[in-house]
Amino acid sequence: LIAILTKFTKKSLPNKKDIEQFKKLLPDIEIIQWLSFMMTLNISLNAEFNKTKYEYSLDDNILNIISNDNQYLVQRALYKIKAPVEIELNLIKD
Repeated sequence: LIAILTKFTKKSLPNKKDIEQFKKLLPDIEIIQWLSFMMTLNISLNAEFNKTKYEYSLDDNILNIISNDNQYLVQRALYKIKAPVEIELNLIKD
């Protein structure tokens, strides 16, 4: 599971073909896709290693990520992240 998640971090989401060889050892593809999304989101938010604290709120299909800092690079990275479902990512400066 860790190898699959690492392979697809900051890339496309894994699909059934990608895990076919190990499907008996792995959870459902939807779970793997969500874990991959969360790992990519975490790496993108912490890319600058500045220990910024974030708060999250989910309203329908909008994930609001609230921060004290103005983070241009993080905002750009959020546009590139693929989620397993249609979801909008908003970085909000508090």
